[in-house]
Amino acid sequence: MKRIDLTGKRFGRLVVVGFSGQASNGNALWQCQCDCGKTMVTEGYRLRHGLTSSCGCYRAERMRHVFAQQQKSVSAGAHQPGAKNHSGVVGVSFDRQTGKWNA
Repeated sequence: MKRIDLTGKRFGRLVVVGFSGQASNGNALWQCQCDCGKTMVTEGYRLRHGLTSSCGCYRAERMRHVFAQQQKSVSAGAHQPGAKNHSGVVGVSFDRQTGKWNA
């Protein structure tokens, strides 16, 4: 099957630098440069179908933002354990089937 040349194309935060070989499943692997400066290799299929759009930096940024928002709301007293929560900790519950606490 003929390979689709992705060199120079942008997918989210990634710019394809060049061909990097073939995966064990036959998909083309591409060397990509992320906007944050990191390089990575990923399958062309994942790029073209929007499954990979950064090296992981976007997810890390998003999690830092979500965590900061949660910290603000906790400090404001917005998160308090519900009436059925006997652990006293938000997000912790007791599973009766296994007899263990879950977070």
